[in-house]
Amino acid sequence: MVAIILVGILSGVFTATEPAVVAVICALALTLFVYRSLSSDNFLEAVAKAVKTTGVVLLLIGISNAFGYLITLYGAAEPTGQAQSGLPTHPWVIFFLVDLICSCSAPSSTWR
Repeated sequence: MVAIILVGILSGVFTATEPAVVAVICALALTLFVYRSLSSDNFLEAVAKAVKTTGVVLLLIGISNAFGYLITLYGAAEPTGQAQSGLPTHPWVIFFLVDLICSCSAPSSTWR
């Protein structure tokens, strides 16, 4: 699979996203016809899990798009950027601030 992806991209046959489809089709063909380790029930279960994961990712993308629109609409990006420009840029300070923000905003049930 790695060879298909790398050779396809480096030779110019595929764009960056097309080899993923080719690799999935090759893996499915190998599993079904060569190894014979995938039954129809297992295949449907795998497809259901993939659809669920894809739905969650698309929901997150949609919500983040709406959030970005609201930030732009209400003009919150400029004051936030100005506040951040006054912060020190040392990596440890940024790490500490991100850790502080995440630990303060996380619900207490996630920390065990």
